[in-house]
Amino acid sequence: MKTTNFSKILVLTIVLLLVLPGALYMTQEGGVEREKLRVVVISVDAVRYDHLMALVEKGELPNIARLINTGIYAEMIVAFPTATAVSHAAISTGASPGVNGIVGNAIHLPNMTVTSTVSGFNGSYLIAEPIWMAADRQGLKTIVVSFPQSTPPAWNVTENTILFNIYDASARFTKSALYTTNRNITSGTLIEFTNATGWSNVEEVLGNVTVALESNITICDTTWYLYLADIEGDEQYDKLVIAPEKDLEKAYAILSEGEWSKPINTTITCEGKEYTVAPLFKAIKLDPGDFRLYRGTTRPFEAPWFNNLDVAWSVWNNVIVETGTFTDGDYVGLVNEWFDVETYMETVNYTNRLFAEWTVYMIENYEWDLLLTYTPVIDNVYHQFLGLTDPNMPYYNSTEAEYYWEVIVRTYKMIDEFVGMVLESIPENTVVILISDHGQVPVKKIVYINGILCNRGYIKVDAEFKPIINETLVYAPWHVHIFVNLENREQGGIVPQGNYTALVREIVEVLRDYRDPETNETVFDIVLTREEAWILGLLGDRVGDIIYALKPGYTSSTALVRDQTTGGAVEISPAI
Repeated sequence: MKTTNFSKILVLTIVLLLVLPGALYMTQEGGVEREKLRVVVISVDAVRYDHLMALVEKGELPNIARLINTGIYAEMIVAFPTATAVSHAAISTGASPGVNGIVGNAIHLPNMTVTSTVSGFNGSYLIAEPIWMAADRQGLKTIVVSFPQSTPPAWNVTENTILFNIYDASARFTKSALYTTNRNITSGTLIEFTNATGWSNVEEVLGNVTVALESNITICDTTWYLYLADIEGDEQYDKLVIAPEKDLEKAYAILSEGEWSKPINTTITCEGKEYTVAPLFKAIKLDPGDFRLYRGTTRPFEAPWFNNLDVAWSVWNNVIVETGTFTDGDYVGLVNEWFDVETYMETVNYTNRLFAEWTVYMIENYEWDLLLTYTPVIDNVYHQFLGLTDPNMPYYNSTEAEYYWEVIVRTYKMIDEFVGMVLESIPENTVVILISDHGQVPVKKIVYINGILCNRGYIKVDAEFKPIINETLVYAPWHVHIFVNLENREQGGIVPQGNYTALVREIVEVLRDYRDPETNETVFDIVLTREEAWILGLLGDRVGDIIYALKPGYTSSTALVRDQTTGGAVEISPAI
């Protein structure tokens, strides 16, 4: 859960979001002439105003400084809950979460089981009109490179509007993978090497190879072959070949240790279907005893992430084949120790490059009046490293803090480069709006909402510590919202309507009284009933019966985790 303390907005002027082409008139000699304006909106997830302004003052962000010095910047009160899907829905519609329907990154709907949700990033659940629909009705040309809820199948637009949402491009093989011989690596895909046999064109490609090993990797139902070469005969393996068959002249990539491939633009087969992909690989370690070949996020072309086939192919062939399909820094690889922080930052950079180069490509090659785009990289990096720079966090290490702050600064410089690319590519009479959806603060402890409720008898669990729906009274299916398992509203609901008010009051008091056992301080900043939550812009049947927000330094989890000591549920734990 993110706080609003540092949620600010940097814009040329927020009012100009409404100044679309044809809305401004200039008086000329002989009459009134319309001045055509275009608008570019760049949303940068989780920017902190204090960090950004400090870096601007130090001269670290010259392109953002250019916006500040030639435009207007202002503070913003963010929508609640302070989450990516929620804030972007408010930005695109101008409506509060209770009106636009996006009340969380995940949303619980009536007639679902009390534990179930749908994605708040899916435009099908946005019930207020976003700006790209309003512009389409006015006959304006709009491009959405990426924006939460821009889900192409959700919107019935004319040919004037080009919609993308590459986060919807997923398949069984999309998640990253580490192919390794090290059995101690968490979530790695184990492979084995044997002596290489039957390979063609080795000498033509690599010259004399003293020792060679081989293995193979699979991406869903497709097998690719690995050739590991010790060229000098010094027991140090020099080159790794990735190929679709045992022929080095057909190699997709030939890598030294530490080297990235270019995106491998090809097709694979998965569950009887052919997919176009462009994965990036990094040869992290070539030692056969601790071999590590990393494959990044692999998003397929054949998925509902666009509404114009020809334009999508153009983007694929001119942008994605150069950048790959990272859409977030790969925290999975980082936390599982597949690679180090520097490799993680390379995945962050690939992510920012994708969205920056895609944005510029659309600006320069298509007609548009309004263009919206997005990058998640500040949010990505803050989640991993922000607390490591804060002396108030229990896990702070002064000898490492400077390095992690440099990593954060590096990410802000990526954003500045993105802004600079846009400023260099836009035509005259273009308004550029740089906006963020929320801020972020470090986290010292995790509060397990359903653990608190479970230990007090409101949630019943089975032997696998999963909730038993027909014995559970209340449940938090996502942060902020707690729902009563109400009869005739929830699927399998058991709480009679007559017991509703008393139960809600009970839960409110439980949370308001809950204390961190280590400090004895209360951890909830606000706890409200649904009826009281309207003051936060929350109303309607998608809003929890109880709404909460935690104090800075705490974040919530809805996971039910068994306490191995007590046998009950974990209620609170250190973040690290």
